[in-house]
Amino acid sequence: MALKDYREEMLMCCRCSYCKFIPLEKIEGVNNASVCPSVSRFNFNTYSGGGRLNFAMAMLEKKIDYSDKLLEVVYNCQMCGGCDVSCKYGMDMDVLDPINEMRIQCVSDGHTLKALDTVINSLKKQNTMIPGSAAKRGDWAKGLDVKDYTAQKARVIFHAGCRTCFDKRHVGGGANAVKLLQKAGVDVGIAGKKRCAAAAGHTRWAIKDDFLAQAKKNMEMFKKSGAEYW
Repeated sequence: MALKDYREEMLMCCRCSYCKFIPLEKIEGVNNASVCPSVSRFNFNTYSGGGRLNFAMAMLEKKIDYSDKLLEVVYNCQMCGGCDVSCKYGMDMDVLDPINEMRIQCVSDGHTLKALDTVINSLKKQNTMIPGSAAKRGDWAKGLDVKDYTAQKARVIFHAGCRTCFDKRHVGGGANAVKLLQKAGVDVGIAGKKRCAAAAGHTRWAIKDDFLAQAKKNMEMFKKSGAEYW
């Protein structure tokens, strides 16, 4: 879908501020009332779900043009979906999808977040959001005696993320997860050096075409493996 396809959703926003808090009926105190990290950080309506919908509507109607401030608001969103959950609880409308589409529009128009360009380039060139050698992509699983599902039949696929492969702080977590699965008798396999990025980064940073291509690669690998669970 395109940003214009969410026009009616954006017009439905009645500025009720549901998107800033956990469902109001669930609030028990001010300390745990907020649902939106960026509103909590910047304390200004523009950074809320509803505020971003206003921005998106103004973009759609050509009332505003790209600026450093607009891009700061667009990219200071964790895409956690808290606003969407709270809005659906109270108003039953989509908030996260048009916000994501606004980010996709920014990227399509060449307005990426410069601080993330290095990560994005790494995703495109090396198939990982953390710079590292493809030859070492499966090193995190050394000594596990775990199947390579690209060469051996396995019932369950464990997809190791980029951090599991290259971030020393996360390597142990992936290894321990596989050990627990093995201990439980699960027939598990990994892709090792042939692993493709999960495409979560592509989604989060609105690189739509690359996301679709990456997702297709993963789906082809999963289906070819014959595994029952991914």
